[in-house]
Amino acid sequence: FRRVLFRSSIKPQRGLTDGALPLPSSARAPVAAALTADLAGPVVLIAPRMDRVHTLAQELGSWDSEINILVLPEPDPLFYEPLPWGEQTRLQRAEILSLLARGDKLNDTILLTTVHSLMTATLSPDQMRAHSRLLRSHAVFEVQELLDFLVGTGYEPASIVTIPGQFSRRGGILDVWSNSSDSPVRLEFFGDQIDSLRKFDPASQRSLEAVEELWLSPAREGIPSLMAETPEHESELNEFYLPWINPTGCGFLDYLADRATVLLDGIASIESVSNELEAQAVEMRERSEELNSDAPRGYLTIEELREGLDRL
Repeated sequence: FRRVLFRSSIKPQRGLTDGALPLPSSARAPVAAALTADLAGPVVLIAPRMDRVHTLAQELGSWDSEINILVLPEPDPLFYEPLPWGEQTRLQRAEILSLLARGDKLNDTILLTTVHSLMTATLSPDQMRAHSRLLRSHAVFEVQELLDFLVGTGYEPASIVTIPGQFSRRGGILDVWSNSSDSPVRLEFFGDQIDSLRKFDPASQRSLEAVEELWLSPAREGIPSLMAETPEHESELNEFYLPWINPTGCGFLDYLADRATVLLDGIASIESVSNELEAQAVEMRERSEELNSDAPRGYLTIEELREGLDRL
């Protein structure tokens, strides 16, 4: 399926490729749901725009309520637009990229995203893994080192932890809500040893069941500890400077292993949106007063997307 249905489909100078099998719009959700249930590893469904992603998510849930549906949102600003990404967008994207970077199998999972997300330059999987930590009960971990790690990977200090991406310290107790966890976790230290890890209720703040380990992944793609080499700026704009952090031009497709099955929802529409976004990016860069001539390119080209799809 992965080679016949949607192989090598983004080519701006051509229309539908010989290897593609076009499906009517009404058939795409049931086919995608069936593939998700039957194939090992994640299925990735790429739509032209976010409104179509939301429609597909509803349809997929109706066809198979057992599959896990994840949405990788696209950044709010256009390429080269110096505006902050929304908080929920930052958290969701970092969570999904972390899951893929650490090699989670993600069976019975379909991941929905857009061509804008595909074109967005981001951290490499190696960078994402290097800025993640696995904490285990009874492991030795200096508290201050852990606090520095949390700040350096985008977590925000708070008086109490109520949402993902926050942490709070009270003496030998550290509360943190990793974006890779469905609930916050309370770490109790005895000196520099993690004495226990327990989930807790963010509403009542009461401790719940014990856990043996906690995976801490970056709370945002614009990792603060990597910002030293970028132009001086406000932290809200960290994601704008992702091309400086990783000038090699990594994108979402670099996170997909060979086990992923990639489907394209409307090849002609995806080609059209890709061309539109690239034209906007070129225009935005030409009139930008904040970018000099040697600033790295802030997006992946259509040709790079095609090559990325060919590698899968």
